[in-house]
Amino acid sequence: MFVNTKEMLVKAREEHYMVIGAQCWSLNTAQALINTATELNMPLILMLWEGAPEPMADLEVIANFVKVHAGKTHVPIALHLDHAHNIDTIYQAIHAGFSSVMFDGSELPFDENVAATCEVVKMAHACGVTVEAELGHVGGMSGVAAGDDNNSTLTVPEEARKFVELTGVDSLAVSIGTVHGVYAGEPHIDMERLKKIYNEVDVPLVLHGGSGTGIELLQETMQYGISKLNVMTDLMNATSVAVSDGSFLPDLDIYAAVADCVKGYMEPLTKPMLK
Repeated sequence: MFVNTKEMLVKAREEHYMVIGAQCWSLNTAQALINTATELNMPLILMLWEGAPEPMADLEVIANFVKVHAGKTHVPIALHLDHAHNIDTIYQAIHAGFSSVMFDGSELPFDENVAATCEVVKMAHACGVTVEAELGHVGGMSGVAAGDDNNSTLTVPEEARKFVELTGVDSLAVSIGTVHGVYAGEPHIDMERLKKIYNEVDVPLVLHGGSGTGIELLQETMQYGISKLNVMTDLMNATSVAVSDGSFLPDLDIYAAVADCVKGYMEPLTKPMLK
């Protein structure tokens, strides 16, 4: 069933598990993700980033595809626009039928981030669409090693509380040491900072840069409000390996690689639905 993210993330926060936000970059990967969620009897969020390649750049095409196939399964499936900086793109996603959107104002000054996020919240909520925002900045870049110079800015707990109160966002992405892309060394997660944010903020928290962080660390973060985990780099790396191994049917290799990779996150982190 096709849903928005708010209800599933509130439940995840209350019961201390994560819903995986998995990036898809083709209709084949979207289908693999939906089928995997159905097999595992678990909710899943399909994500598309701003500026994705064709045919995924046509927001109505992917929204219609996901709605049709999500309607064939009993598990909750959401479609989320990830890391959008352009208000027009967010408007297009809402119009196309996405169930949630992320406005990324994390590189803006606090007051500008608040003002722009408020504009998105007003527009999205009027259409029944969930809004994620980011405070602090998760640096790094997909496919590129990210070290201490990855341009990350950690989230300030007191600012997080003020930001949520001022904007009315439904979920908040926080920066606690993860990076987008590949870690240059061992991940260092600021768990004490996360605990303080969890005590200050009553909405579900989102962790970007899940790839390579490690399941044990991720399991610890979900005890302190992390209710959505974004995964992209591991998915893309898995498909790259599958394609490089060679096959007459590369789409089938990609399908299997996506399914196996997302299972590795969902099985230890996401709670199955009651039957």
